[in-house]
Amino acid sequence: MSGTNYTLDVEGDLTISNAGTFTPQGSVAHDVLGSWNDAGGTFTPGGGVITLSGAGTTQITSIAGNSFNKLTISGGIHEAQSIITINDRLAISGGATLQMDGNNGSAVQTIISGNLTLTTSEFTATGSTTVPGGVLSIGTGTFNADGQFNADAGGGSVTFTGEGNLVCSNTSDNTFGTLTSTLGMVTFDATLGSQALPDVTFHDLTVNNAAGLTMANNVQVDGVLDFTNGNITTNANSLIFGNSSPATVPTATNTKHIIGNCSKIFGTSTEFTYPVGDDTLRPIKLTTSGGGSDVTTYRVTYQGNTGPNYTDLGSGFTTPGGYVSGGAGSPNNGYHFDITRSVDAGTPKDVILSVSWANTQLWGIQGGTGNAVTDLANMTFARYDGNEWQVEASNATGSQFNGVLTTVGSVSDFSNENFTLGSKDVGYFLPIDLVSFTGECINNQTNIEFVVASQVNNEYFTIKRSEDLTEWQEVGNINGGGTTNEEITYNWTDDNPKSGISYYKLFQTDIDGSSKSFEPIAVNCENTMLGYNVYPNPTNKLLSLDLYLENYQGDNVYIVLKDLKGLVVRKYPLDLNKGFNHFDYDLSDIPNGVYLINYEGTTEYIPQKRIVKL
Repeated sequence: MSGTNYTLDVEGDLTISNAGTFTPQGSVAHDVLGSWNDAGGTFTPGGGVITLSGAGTTQITSIAGNSFNKLTISGGIHEAQSIITINDRLAISGGATLQMDGNNGSAVQTIISGNLTLTTSEFTATGSTTVPGGVLSIGTGTFNADGQFNADAGGGSVTFTGEGNLVCSNTSDNTFGTLTSTLGMVTFDATLGSQALPDVTFHDLTVNNAAGLTMANNVQVDGVLDFTNGNITTNANSLIFGNSSPATVPTATNTKHIIGNCSKIFGTSTEFTYPVGDDTLRPIKLTTSGGGSDVTTYRVTYQGNTGPNYTDLGSGFTTPGGYVSGGAGSPNNGYHFDITRSVDAGTPKDVILSVSWANTQLWGIQGGTGNAVTDLANMTFARYDGNEWQVEASNATGSQFNGVLTTVGSVSDFSNENFTLGSKDVGYFLPIDLVSFTGECINNQTNIEFVVASQVNNEYFTIKRSEDLTEWQEVGNINGGGTTNEEITYNWTDDNPKSGISYYKLFQTDIDGSSKSFEPIAVNCENTMLGYNVYPNPTNKLLSLDLYLENYQGDNVYIVLKDLKGLVVRKYPLDLNKGFNHFDYDLSDIPNGVYLINYEGTTEYIPQKRIVKL
């Protein structure tokens, strides 16, 4: 049955069976008061609107391959008995309910003025979803909002009755109206830009967006925060963990953590590790007593500097040898934590501060004048009292390579908010704070870059290369910055890398001669030159060159012969074609000595050669 000018009005059930076909056309509305069942035939939505308006409880049964154009649920409770596919719009009117039970569904535009209930099922809205006064109820199922999700207009709500998932994949502002926060998870996973977190309280929240999430309001998480991909940048706001949230966020890493303000409500909870940092995860743990009616919120922010102009050290530091956060009391150097306390109920809970490390760079504890620090007794937390950095009694255990620093007893003074790490004596400081060490191969050259945040008594850097991580050859040397608080980027180029994978390792040497090394990196530099020979060498007259190339090197290419002072002795144009190239040059009229062969204008780098003229 098909047509464009009829209206189908069914007072009971509609069943398409015995290979029957129903193809509504145009924009005509068809109304069914009873159950819908197209499992025995073919239902092809050329157009039209199907309205299921029964006042009681009815069923919807549809087979794979059959689909609605537009479906309106108007009145009653309609139970899905199979997959429901809607090519255009699903509209659920006020007072009506569509129960998907364990059956999946999909629509483009979804309007929920009534109730959409998912138990174990999955529903995908490829276009926008609005909940104007209705309720999206999720059990253990999943609602995939590929378009913008908006439940604020009309006072809509999202209710979790189980540990289901609401997935928001759109970069437009998503809103949840009234969101229950005792069960369920909300996931943000857009792939083409960052997403903003709405001002609601989540139960579980998943970050799965490489561009990260941003905040324009305070946001609370009462359950689990899961970092799958990307950071959360809070700006001037705070991400708040409720009293019942777990003590740690184990999925936080250097590329997945909170940048900005992080708060924790301590009531019955006793400890929490704040997943904060900048370009690196810099976690700090606060531990307090639990139980009772006292409730206190602590907010922590990691700052990549020592704050305002705090140049004075208290009497607990050896003057002038004491240090805070890697620098001798200098401003804009090192790091500190802003820790603020607010009392929500009763008497404030004091806290124990603790940091741990499994590498020597996290808190700037690579070593001191003797390079290897075997005694951590001088390591301490430092608290700014408004005039000076004061030693906050602390105890360090482990070693410089793997250890823990904890305050002795609880800290009660948060009047000036600022805390950092330091040393009570000159023998313990940060020679360099290495931010990054990277390399890449471009045009047959290995380009090395490393960034240093601060330096103390740094004489020079050495770069070594290895093919097997066993035998290391020195290939580069760079002067250090002495003592400076300035972040400096260093670049070095290996003009003659080995073909294939090579390993590069950075070494740093202090003014006193002590040195240390950092973890090596691997760089794959497949040489596009299949062969390169210069002969005879030494020569007294004729010089021959053979080059096997994978690619044509372009127009306006020159071979340049320079002396060791860099002066050009000869310059010849040449064509470097793909494959075998052979050239002969008469050097009988140039003085005897050592020369360098270079190339200009090539699309790929060709290493220089040293020759001797006799």
